[in-house]
Amino acid sequence: MEAEKPVKPMRKVVTGAAAEAAVDVEPPTLKEEPKRIELEPTASTDPEKVPCPNCDYMNRSIFVRCIRCGTELASREETISVETFDRPDEPESAEGLRPRGGPVPWEARQVSSQGGRAAARQAARAAAREEVEEEESEDRRAAIGVAANFSKLPKNMREELIRTLYKVSDPVVRQDTVSAIAEHYTELPKDIQDLLLDLADDKDPRVREEVAFEVNRNFDRIPLDIIQTIFAKLARDPENLVREDVVSAIAENFQRLPKETQDL
Repeated sequence: MEAEKPVKPMRKVVTGAAAEAAVDVEPPTLKEEPKRIELEPTASTDPEKVPCPNCDYMNRSIFVRCIRCGTELASREETISVETFDRPDEPESAEGLRPRGGPVPWEARQVSSQGGRAAARQAARAAAREEVEEEESEDRRAAIGVAANFSKLPKNMREELIRTLYKVSDPVVRQDTVSAIAEHYTELPKDIQDLLLDLADDKDPRVREEVAFEVNRNFDRIPLDIIQTIFAKLARDPENLVREDVVSAIAENFQRLPKETQDL
């Protein structure tokens, strides 16, 4: 009896549309781990070399142009970041002489240009106020009150007070009257504005000095023709302190004054 021969499995032949579909199917492939590509730095860490912006060739920092392509190189100063420098610490208090983003305060400008005369004047004012408290002078209290609380007082009251205080014999009262007129010049009627010209001829040199000082401090509030008239009067004053205030006022506002006032 003959042994049975193993039967070979028949190969299935696929034809037609099924064969075409089978051709399009790709065998599954194994997933490959993405390779990390290490990029080589184009710029050297050598501080003595500068990369060319065109061809990336590293040129020595002494060269102005790339020795390979001739492109102009950035200077070493241009490649330094501003952020590498430590910024100065901001002051804790906001009472600096020059606040950031703003103009120089008038007091600071006076301290720098007049050698601290504004500070001395403020100290004198404070001493005068203490003296007022001791002497109980009603006129001085009224003068200080008008200057310090001008906007809080009724219009007719403050104007009448200025007209009255202008005639007081105490020169300290007239000094505060000068300050009130100059600081609020544009808010006052013409007859009170004209009192500033009269006070420039005051018999007491302290009052005349106050006029020169306040005109300088309130230069933008007072008309130029009034300023010219006052400077012309006080530039020839016999008192040195009065003339010093006129000189400071002219120097600080020189470009804004006409030639005849500049020549003083």
